[in-house]
Amino acid sequence: MRFSRRGQATIWVLVALVIVVALAVLFFLRGGEGPKVDFQQRFSPQGFLERCVRENVEDVIEVMGPRGGFVAPQHSQMFDGQEVTYHCYTRGNYLPCVQQHPMLLREMAVEIKNETFDEIQGCYGLLEQEVGKRQGSMETDVLDMNVALARDRIIVELLGRTTISIEGGTVSFDSFEVEVMSPLTKLANVAMEIASQEAKYCYFSYDGYQLLYPRFDIRKTVMGDDVRVYTIEDKPSKQKFSLAIRSCAIPPGI
Repeated sequence: MRFSRRGQATIWVLVALVIVVALAVLFFLRGGEGPKVDFQQRFSPQGFLERCVRENVEDVIEVMGPRGGFVAPQHSQMFDGQEVTYHCYTRGNYLPCVQQHPMLLREMAVEIKNETFDEIQGCYGLLEQEVGKRQGSMETDVLDMNVALARDRIIVELLGRTTISIEGGTVSFDSFEVEVMSPLTKLANVAMEIASQEAKYCYFSYDGYQLLYPRFDIRKTVMGDDVRVYTIEDKPSKQKFSLAIRSCAIPPGI
């Protein structure tokens, strides 16, 4: 009799475990939220959009870095086959330079938005084509976009309600956020520090800075008319950022 009671208890425990596991699997398959529908197992609209946005942003920041944070610099110095933005400049001699881009991070965020907005709108068009190939439909409201530069990443927020319907389910979202990993923010901060010290002291100790921050490799190239071009490399990613400086220039022959 003792064995029989133990056996019955074991059976009830096993039955309870089977029920719990079955409920958990059913909940997982259904998903906790509405947008997680079956067709996403075969095709993810968010994943498609994220890849397209990331590729366009990466293409732009690859151009921006070597040119000093801008795709088409307005005030620049030709260096290594590219126009490099002046970050600190004075026209006269003996005078310390004046910082040209004290709000560099904000300017670069605007630059990324302006240079990628049309292409990212095109991403929605490409997504609609993919949805159409699957006999689905897609509706998107007027699109807007915010860009923020954070530590080691760039955050792109897309605003505009999007609804996608494909056989098997519907997904909707009012905003969509994409993070692009990049050291651009840190490189820009180093550039602003260089410009700040050149404006104060007509000099920047790049050797000393590298001892304090070994992540960066900084090179200085002296050109004609006392123009100095600093190239900052982020060692882990090999991404570069260049800036031009003209400060406390000494006239030729003196």
